[in-house]
Amino acid sequence: MKTVSRRGFLAATGAAGLAITTNVSWSDTFPSKPITLVVPYPAGGGSDAIGRLVADAISAGLSQTTVVENRGGAAGSIGAGEVARSAPDGYTILVGGSAPLAANKAIQAGLAYDPQTDFSPISLIAETPLVMLGGKDVPMNSVQDVIEYAKENPGSLAIGNAGLGAKGHIAAALFAQAAGIEVTYAPYRGSAPLLADLLGGHIMLAIDTSGTYVPHVKEGSLKALGITASQRLASLPDVPTIAEQGLEGFQATLWYGCVGPAGMPEDVAQKISDAIAAWATSPEGEEKLLQRDVNPIGGSPADLATAIDNEIEAIQSLVDAGVVARQ
Repeated sequence: MKTVSRRGFLAATGAAGLAITTNVSWSDTFPSKPITLVVPYPAGGGSDAIGRLVADAISAGLSQTTVVENRGGAAGSIGAGEVARSAPDGYTILVGGSAPLAANKAIQAGLAYDPQTDFSPISLIAETPLVMLGGKDVPMNSVQDVIEYAKENPGSLAIGNAGLGAKGHIAAALFAQAAGIEVTYAPYRGSAPLLADLLGGHIMLAIDTSGTYVPHVKEGSLKALGITASQRLASLPDVPTIAEQGLEGFQATLWYGCVGPAGMPEDVAQKISDAIAAWATSPEGEEKLLQRDVNPIGGSPADLATAIDNEIEAIQSLVDAGVVARQ
């Protein structure tokens, strides 16, 4: 009988162990520890609300704690850049809107990451219209009032948004182009500080997602002047769309996506994507999203990759045409 030395035995068993290990997919053991979900905006805004819902969905779907961390700044670029530089193991992911995941590439010079190459797409979560808002004391009650004011007071109309490159910024630029008016764009570090300045009368108008503002509109401390989608919002059924108010065909909606760092194992990305999709298309998930005027999608990694490419192409065309300035 041939005798095997201890060294030979260890080498043989090590090789066998390696062979066994390589046949086990990442998803067989993922997640074995808590997941960090980064929201690249301050707490209290629309992206934060969606991020927290998605975190709960992932926790339930994967039976593992998912912790939300708010890392705001630079229209989502700070938090997005940190995720792009994280280990691609699925334990640090990002939920955000189209600014950090797409538009910033066309708008922000010197962006520290590339949305098309530095992320692993996970899920196209949902989409939502935006609303044009005014402080309760502004001398405008409709979109036509806004257009008339801008024409009578050239250079004096500022429209706030949740950050440079945020969909509210893009929608305001498209609105100014369609209406033939001059507008100053006022970027904030998220919806919460924008709301505070609207309520305080420090800025006249804003365009942003509706969720943070609807309670204030209903109590009369803010005005809702127009909806950016082709249909009215369920939460504000008496507010007409911008298209209804003379700018025929006007439309601008915001989508939310979930990504991880580039190089994530595909089976891990798919596992997170499946958890999000199962929740977004469930009666409970649909109800929670629709309550916030958000339409569920629950799309695949490929769906999000397509949305990112299309958004970058569309925003770049606005930059090239001089409608949106590159910063």
